[in-house]
Amino acid sequence: MSILPKKYLFTAIAAVLSLFIQAQVQRGGIPVSWNLEEVVDDNHSFISLPEIDIEALLLEDLANDEDKHGSQRFAYAHSVELDLDNSGRWTNLQNGDRIWQLAIYGEGASSLSVTFSDFFLPKGSVMYIYTPDRSEVIGAFTSANNKNTGVFSSVPIHSEEIIIEYYEPFSRRNDGRLTLRTIAQAYRGMETSERDSDPSSSCHVNARCPENSRWFEASSSTVLLTLADGTRWASGVLLNNSSYSGRPLVLTSYSALHGDPSAWVCTFNHTSLTCSPSSSSKLNMSISGARLLESDMESDVALIELSLQPLVEWRVQYAGWDASNVTPKHVTSLHHPGGDVQKLAHYSLAPSNGYFSGKETWQIDNWHEGTTETGSLGAPLFDENKRVIGWFYAGGHSCINQGVSDHFSKFSNAWHKLKKYLDPFNAGYTALDGFYPGFDQIDEEIIKKEIGLFPNPTADRINVFNDTEEGFLGYAIFDMHGKILIEEVYSGGPIYLGTLSPGAYILQLQLSESIIRRKVIVRP
Repeated sequence: MSILPKKYLFTAIAAVLSLFIQAQVQRGGIPVSWNLEEVVDDNHSFISLPEIDIEALLLEDLANDEDKHGSQRFAYAHSVELDLDNSGRWTNLQNGDRIWQLAIYGEGASSLSVTFSDFFLPKGSVMYIYTPDRSEVIGAFTSANNKNTGVFSSVPIHSEEIIIEYYEPFSRRNDGRLTLRTIAQAYRGMETSERDSDPSSSCHVNARCPENSRWFEASSSTVLLTLADGTRWASGVLLNNSSYSGRPLVLTSYSALHGDPSAWVCTFNHTSLTCSPSSSSKLNMSISGARLLESDMESDVALIELSLQPLVEWRVQYAGWDASNVTPKHVTSLHHPGGDVQKLAHYSLAPSNGYFSGKETWQIDNWHEGTTETGSLGAPLFDENKRVIGWFYAGGHSCINQGVSDHFSKFSNAWHKLKKYLDPFNAGYTALDGFYPGFDQIDEEIIKKEIGLFPNPTADRINVFNDTEEGFLGYAIFDMHGKILIEEVYSGGPIYLGTLSPGAYILQLQLSESIIRRKVIVRP
């Protein structure tokens, strides 16, 4: 069994403590080599990426950027076939463990990211990616990041040189597999702070400014999507479903379907740390990998399922939605223009019914606050009830081109594709509010104590089956945010729920010696 010296034992342990949690997220900590007393050669084995023709790439992008009808390309993907045997450098440690390092250099790159076609980390191993000056690091990635597809993508690191480091314990020697298929070299993208003064983006409004506080919950459901092996940007939104199951369903535009979704990266809470001036944030709330559930060019819809749920501590809301096609009083879009921190665009009037490229849309004639931009593709459009009614399709409005319409695909037109996922019980929902999953993380004692609820879902009342030795004293009903709605002493018979609106609730049962919570669904 491999034994690390005490001075860097903690680093390795900290990186793998949470292996039992299935996740595709990074776990923090620092690379093992940074804490070693042994010498790990800083003169890394490295590869230098071929020069790219930036002018030619930008000319190709002009047509796409003109009407924002498409995801925004910002990087070029170098095809490679680099693995633990044909590249990098191994350093053997005194205890038999070893470290593999590979440095990648792309001259002038504003960022670099990597996609693995064969990614498998054995238990006890860790991988990090960082800059030579150690100012930016992502990881630790562990065996919990392994997926059936074998595909794994990183978020961009803002440097023209990165180092990939893989630590392998002696007991798992040669068990790991890392094969790089692409390296994405970013050739455009301004720093967030520079965009504030640039005429083409100066009218954007940061979503997390205090005056936008009523949109903070919806803000957490809006995501930045990195597509096509780290070369394109789009926006999307995490949706609730009528079972309130927390299934990680993300809606975006059909036009965002570039590359294999198993290599997409979905980033939450990419917001400015300050209202003004803007500041960048770390992309550390990211999930690598998804699968495509539905796509339809006619209604411009794409629905993906992430490889795992967002962590509860991220405080991510699953957004509500409305498929009724009722015209809202006013609308707001939350989006990631040009891959930037999240922005807000608000239209204080009712949108009109419009058409773009033959598709029926919600038409915004002139934003009263903010605007959209290339990279906003797939961004949610919220009504006054903070429910998603559409997503960004195309348009010409910008900070320097006011008075030109933007168009959002209609949620109602894609309902035939979305219904089976968003109303899985076929309970008749056409609208649903959002929720945070934290409050419904209830204990499993209800199974052990043989407590049953039926029917669930229900229209107006629910029966409680109690096969325990404890008496049933009373009950309380909470909404999904933890606000108490009903509190009663139990007097026998079914619990009446007819005063509640359709949705999900927490039923708390007060037994003589314990409290048990259970989620209940009230259907229309």
